[in-house]
Amino acid sequence: MGRSAILGDQRNNYFCDVACGRGESADSTFAVTKSGLLCEFNGRRLLDKWVELRISVAYSITVGENLILVGCSDGIVRCFSPLDLHFICTLPRPHYLGVDVAKGLTGRQMSSHPPSSKYPDVIALTLDETNKKVTCVHSDHSLYVWDVKDVKKIGKSHSFLYHSACIWGVETYPDLPEGSPLPGGTFFTCASDDTIRIWNLEQKTFQNCALKRNIYCYELLKILYTDPNLVFICDIDLLPGKMHFFSFLSFFFIY
Repeated sequence: MGRSAILGDQRNNYFCDVACGRGESADSTFAVTKSGLLCEFNGRRLLDKWVELRISVAYSITVGENLILVGCSDGIVRCFSPLDLHFICTLPRPHYLGVDVAKGLTGRQMSSHPPSSKYPDVIALTLDETNKKVTCVHSDHSLYVWDVKDVKKIGKSHSFLYHSACIWGVETYPDLPEGSPLPGGTFFTCASDDTIRIWNLEQKTFQNCALKRNIYCYELLKILYTDPNLVFICDIDLLPGKMHFFSFLSFFFIY
């Protein structure tokens, strides 16, 4: 049998995700509001403290013994201490929407973004405390894994850029003689996200081909955007106002 949290001044906020504390914070429960507040409830169900995330929309939270991570809009992940909600850092952002992955040949491109760039929202995330990795799922269905062993030097472990909508077609590239612009085994996919993507699953590098392996996604060689406005590049069912959150707090506090 659960009991409702005592929300106090925050009773009119919309709580969108919740997680139990661990280790020294095991008696606490942490929650985020859609408007961007990280809240801590103590063992008596009282709202003990909260901090502003300074973002447009918050979506998700994951809690470890030493870190709280909150996934937010525009590719932002905030990191806090579970002991006192002290701000620790902000994780690097993922790719910007409309990125040309074929140009991402060095780590420098990962942090070089055009002015007024927009980023996919972080709709879900989880912390692997054993391997010190944070996995983030974004509104464009991309997936990033960050190494947080040293919070002062966070690096990307893996990333994958998938279609964000239904795939309607797959075509293979023919095996051509040496000097072909694309390597053997390449195939194309098209989807409702208004992109055509060029893939190659071979576990080798290409020396004399037009497209090389990139830092964004090893298997993805190129993204062709058929809509310059990128209207459907993100999953519209996950946009603010269309997400179907549940009221967790009534069930999370036990007698």
